[in-house]
Order: sequence, then structure tokens, then C-alpha cells
Amino acid sequence: MTTQAKIILIVRLALGAVLGSALLVVIYAFVIFDPFEWGLVQSEHFTWEKFSSVKKGDDIDRVVAFLGKPVRGPVKIEVLTSDPHDPCFTGDCTKYFFAGARWGASYKEAIVIADKNGFVLLAQARQE
Repeated sequence: MTTQAKIILIVRLALGAVLGSALLVVIYAFVIFDPFEWGLVQSEHFTWEKFSSVKKGDDIDRVVAFLGKPVRGPVKIEVLTSDPHDPCFTGDCTKYFFAGARWGASYKEAIVIADKNGFVLLAQARQE
């Protein structure tokens, strides 16, 4: 193999490594930041406007009918605070997710927490 052929081979390998690395960076950015919001999920009737109308004391069955089946959960939770008068202190509360993302570093979640009697304690939009 001539010196010129060796140089061409090295240049091609270096160019391939640079292009491969650039492609990996682009793929990583799409997975993490999800610019087209392909990873977003939400309940069938969910809108942020509807979610903002969910208030403390609402019946969770009515909320589920209004927003649609939760995308995750429901998940039992134990403690919201260290206050023994907290209704969730004994582990009788349930968390419902109505919007969020399958992946990605930046997304907004819609969470509703209900007590053991099925009444909303908290409806919160959480930004990640």
C-alpha cells in the first residue's frame, strides 16, 4: 500500500468517525429533548384548560370521566408531608397521571392525588 493510499484511508476513517459521532449527538438530542414531542402522552380527553378546572374536593371518578383514563397508574402513595394529620400519611392516597412523557428531559406532567374516599386533594402541573 502506498503512502498516498494510507493517507486517503486514514482521512476516510477520520471522516467516518466524525460523521458517526455527529449522528449520535443528533440522535441523543432528539431522544432527550424530543423536539417534535413524539414521546408525549395524555389521556384521551385531556387538555391543559380542562386540567386547570380540576379542584380540591372533586370526585376522582368525575375527573377520570372528564379527562379520560390516566396514562399511568393509579399509584398508591404514602406521605405528602410529615404532618400526621395529612390524609396521605397512612398510605391511603392514590396518584393519577393524565399527561406526561414516555421519555425526554423536558416535559410537563399533569398529576391528581386523591384521598381514600376518592376526593381530589391536589391537582398539580409539574414541569421537568
